[in-house]
Amino acid sequence: MILLGLSCYNRESAACLLDDGEVVAAALESSFTRDERHSVFPAQALNFCLQQGNKTIIDVDYIVIPEKPYIRFERVLVSHIKAFPCSINEFIKSMPSWLEDRLIIPIKLKKDFAFEGKVLFIKHHLAHVAGAFYSSPFEKSAILTADGSGEWATLKIATGEGNDINILKEIKYPNSLGLLYAAITNLLGFEPFKDEDKVMNLSCYGKPNYIDRFKEIVISKPDGSFMLDERYFNFLNQSRLYRKKLTSLLTKERLPGDDIEEVHCDIAASLQKLVEGILVDMSKRLYEMTKTENLCLSGGIFNNIKINQRIIEDTPFKDIFIQQTPGNAGTTIGAAKYIYHCILGNQRKFDVTSPFLGSEYTQIRIKRLLTNRGAEFEEVSPESIPTLAAKMLSDDKLVAWFQGRTEFGNYGLGNRNILGNPCSTGMKEHLRKKIGLQERVSEFGVLILQDKVHNYFEKSLTNVYKSLPFKVKKSMKEKIPSAVQADGTANVQTLTEGSNKILFEIVNCFQDITGIPMVLSTSFRDANNILISSPEEAYDTFERMNLDNLIIGNFIVEKK
Repeated sequence: MILLGLSCYNRESAACLLDDGEVVAAALESSFTRDERHSVFPAQALNFCLQQGNKTIIDVDYIVIPEKPYIRFERVLVSHIKAFPCSINEFIKSMPSWLEDRLIIPIKLKKDFAFEGKVLFIKHHLAHVAGAFYSSPFEKSAILTADGSGEWATLKIATGEGNDINILKEIKYPNSLGLLYAAITNLLGFEPFKDEDKVMNLSCYGKPNYIDRFKEIVISKPDGSFMLDERYFNFLNQSRLYRKKLTSLLTKERLPGDDIEEVHCDIAASLQKLVEGILVDMSKRLYEMTKTENLCLSGGIFNNIKINQRIIEDTPFKDIFIQQTPGNAGTTIGAAKYIYHCILGNQRKFDVTSPFLGSEYTQIRIKRLLTNRGAEFEEVSPESIPTLAAKMLSDDKLVAWFQGRTEFGNYGLGNRNILGNPCSTGMKEHLRKKIGLQERVSEFGVLILQDKVHNYFEKSLTNVYKSLPFKVKKSMKEKIPSAVQADGTANVQTLTEGSNKILFEIVNCFQDITGIPMVLSTSFRDANNILISSPEEAYDTFERMNLDNLIIGNFIVEKK
């Protein structure tokens, strides 16, 4: 049975292909358009998934959309009516997208793709719930999802057992932690719905001195839920999500490019502490309700790895699974799997879904590109790559790494990364300058051998496809200075031979040379901050960044 999941007309427009319950392909539309600023239909991602699965549109039994557009449209209309007449301009601006695109997806699929099968719609947060649970190895689990908003829901708690999912409770728009975080991201001079990770990283440099003021904005309720004071926000205006009342309470707006001041760091720290506290409390209540040892997390808010860290450390759950692509793109997998398992009754396999679901390129294609570009390169045997790469890294070289299939999402998890030496004191700053990142708002992680985590960090968890912040042991901070963040943590992704064999061997070789079982890592992205997909993008970005080496397939390119 073949199912297509499609996330349409949002920043994470995406597609995935499910073949007899297995995800065989998934991709963001921005991987092909190289532009994430526009909300589009994922036509190229859809075609890629069919080609990767060796299918045609005729083979597809169901197309599943992780949203009920008419219910969401209801919420949009109600919100505009409540804000009228102030909302009139935004209303006029938004209506063409709804009437011409979002409300007529089945018509578009039939007209543009000749699809004659069934198009199914499931609620957005149900797709988040299903994406987390059905991608996990758990037979039974509690489930928590949170993001900006779905149709009406902004947060859901649920349980899953076997094939079944049971929704326990939800919080509705406009009470949204995702929108709160986006509004403060906007206030601090960053792009909302995109740069929230910068605010999270900025929080490491501040103190939560504004927490009491935030409690005027977010009202906690006795049952663990919360409400936002709407007088501070204007969520209908996507370019300015807050009102003047918020600047009066916190600070004047920071413009992009302005200096980052102490007040900005403190506001970020206060926001982070507040949101962490709410979700930790909610997780504790969920544990009391379910008494299960397992927890699954999904939704864009769980791209915030510091929130994930707090839930892991401060709740009674013993095993926590975070969907690898927790944002809107991941709902394509959740929607397809919900239909396959819950509605159609097909049994689960309890395998963790790999993130390596995108494009892959032949050695012939790569060699042709390098030859045509006049690159100085050497073709080597696959067996020699770990030793050669480890030597480069130990010599403080910055290595662009391009292997196998692209990750699904915008984070390099082992196939599209830039690697460095965590032992080198100035490596983090050197990497920032090469990549062109703003000071203090972007941090890097490490890839470490799973069986060595306990030697360097106070926590030892298996998280092969997700980065999590662990406290660095005091005795180890001097050994890995470029891995340690301002708050004493490092963002850790663990490696096993089964999760990524060649990268596992590189880190082993690096350990043989330096005695350190980890390498510094960040995502390999282009000038538009989109994860590298093709060899052309990899080479051009390598040249632009002026990195030392590019290891692409079986070829090694040196800086000219």
